[in-house]
Amino acid sequence: MDDLLKLLNNVTTIQLGNGYYITYRERSNGLGGFRPANITFHHDEKNIHREITDMDGAFLNYPGHEKGEWEEKLTMLFVPKTRFVIYVSKFVDDVCRFSWMVQPDGMYWMDEDGYGMTDEDEIWLYALMNEAGEFITPFFDKHNKRYNKQWERIMANGK
Repeated sequence: MDDLLKLLNNVTTIQLGNGYYITYRERSNGLGGFRPANITFHHDEKNIHREITDMDGAFLNYPGHEKGEWEEKLTMLFVPKTRFVIYVSKFVDDVCRFSWMVQPDGMYWMDEDGYGMTDEDEIWLYALMNEAGEFITPFFDKHNKRYNKQWERIMANGK
């Protein structure tokens, strides 16, 4: 029955380990694809149910972002909302990494015949999140040494 309800509600679940999980609903992004919306962080036994985005994919408690070269590569207006995919890692030492695709590469726009491809760069931003479902860093790109080193230390200690 639960699987049927999830299918009817179009809910996707990402398991984060230790009873934590993320749910979201896929919505049209208006650009020929889908995006996650209503992203919610959960732990049922601890009664944690924290909304990360609203029904349109806008971050409710946006932690800000670090400046970087990625901003120069944007081809559309930057808004703190999901327009494309996300990925959330499993918890390591009480921290997980929330990955957010801000801009797909140019192949996203290509049709089935191979036309329409552009030369845009794929841009991902990342933020670290604690077990309360709160962002503990601003969003940062893959070139940000400070936060990437912090994540690497967490991964090294957690193995």
